[in-house]
Amino acid sequence: MRRKAGIVLLLCLLSFALVLALSLARPQVTTAAKYPEFKDAVIGLELYVEEGTDEKIRLVNIDDKNIASKLMSYLDQSPHAQPPSVWPWKKYYLVFKVQEAEEVARTREYVYLFKDFAPEEPGYLALENTWYQVPPQFNIVLLSLTEYKNATSEVDPDDVAFLRQYGWEVLFKANTMEGKLPDELVHNAGDFPVVIYWAYNNELSKDVGLDITPYLGKEVRVNLYKLEQPLPEFMHGFRWAGRAVIVKAENRIVGAWLDAGKNQGFACSLKGRRLEEITGKSWGEWLKGLINTEDPLEKRLSSLGPEELIRTFYQAVGNGDKRTAHAALSRRNLLDYLFRNMDNNRLYNPSFSVVDRDGLNNVAAAKIVSIRELPPQEKDTPEIKRFQVAVHLTFRRAITAESGVQVLFLTLRQEIPGMGWRIDSIGFGP
Repeated sequence: MRRKAGIVLLLCLLSFALVLALSLARPQVTTAAKYPEFKDAVIGLELYVEEGTDEKIRLVNIDDKNIASKLMSYLDQSPHAQPPSVWPWKKYYLVFKVQEAEEVARTREYVYLFKDFAPEEPGYLALENTWYQVPPQFNIVLLSLTEYKNATSEVDPDDVAFLRQYGWEVLFKANTMEGKLPDELVHNAGDFPVVIYWAYNNELSKDVGLDITPYLGKEVRVNLYKLEQPLPEFMHGFRWAGRAVIVKAENRIVGAWLDAGKNQGFACSLKGRRLEEITGKSWGEWLKGLINTEDPLEKRLSSLGPEELIRTFYQAVGNGDKRTAHAALSRRNLLDYLFRNMDNNRLYNPSFSVVDRDGLNNVAAAKIVSIRELPPQEKDTPEIKRFQVAVHLTFRRAITAESGVQVLFLTLRQEIPGMGWRIDSIGFGP
């Protein structure tokens, strides 16, 4: 009996300690101050999304005073507005962290309406009894912080000064990475396209007088920054996803370019120019100087006609020969492996396995039933051919389809002059 009472007492003490720890870790809500009174003392923000009727999930928790200050500067630009009468999308809530004497206090939750699928449109924020129209920059930065969990205002001043020369302002540093550059900028058939990544972006770096080639095979440090300004118009819907990549070796900047993260890993130079403008070459012409044309697998695939290439691809898929299967894809198609489902705190995915798990690795067997060439579409050039392919696929796991005959539509392209056909895309519709 005494032992049982001791256990109960111990559990009570542990519960009290847990409650005390939580109360100390989470500041109390401030009810006295209103927005006009506390806005200049904000040192952090929290973003919540409403799930169901009662639950709210915290998406962002900012404790960086400088990032919070930037967000508050956007709110200072917000005019009074009438919110939409109907809001069928997600409802968000903002909580401000306020410095009060020696303590940090939380405010109540303020209703915040914006379209996470279109953050470039204005949002609406209810502050006390007044609605404000929030500028897109506020929505975009706050939404980006749902991914950049390690965002910090502790930036390298040399990097900031360098980017500022070309008109780019840093919002925050998203990440710092260390790694080794490729030993050479040569791409062999079936290799993961990381060499293409570095070679492409080195062309963008050359546009501002930088070059990574003297540092190939060496360790470098990469700083990844979120930008304040949108990317050039040609980036279309990804303009506000802009990031700056700064590569450093031996304590000096040796490479720098812009990208749009997982949306579009290749963007432009700091001068806003693309690969074709900088090199004076088309994508295929530029690639030809990068690939190993003497590679036996490259030579074999380059000698095949379109239908032969399709058969070779599916034979390789069925046999688990992933190197040949990857080599049968166009380099442009291969680049999808770099960025698809990428963690936005990275520059690119580390290997084929990230994407192949539910793709090539999920196919246990493949056998072509029929191949039929389709008539060209209106905008097709002679370098493009389209095929309808019926193939019996046996899957290890049913993900988007059951095992059986699948009717697929393949686009083949002569991507590199004189180097034969490769598969540019595979889809379920023509």
